[in-house]
Amino acid sequence: MVELSVTDQWVIPALSIQFQFFTWDLSGHGVSAVWPGACDDITPEDLAQEALELTLIAGAKKFHLVGTSISHTD
Repeated sequence: MVELSVTDQWVIPALSIQFQFFTWDLSGHGVSAVWPGACDDITPEDLAQEALELTLIAGAKKFHLVGTSISHTD
């Protein structure tokens, strides 16, 4: 069973009163599959492109991207 985050439990229900939105997991996190190839090859540009493609699939003509946190250390 997937444990719900604070966002899933409180933020999404509160925002859904006024907004339509969707969430997704980064590749290899949550319930998302890992992208083909090495994860080291995924760039911020790739992630931005994925976000744009998801908005097209969802039929969004405009959108706001909120709450992304991606970190990396060498």
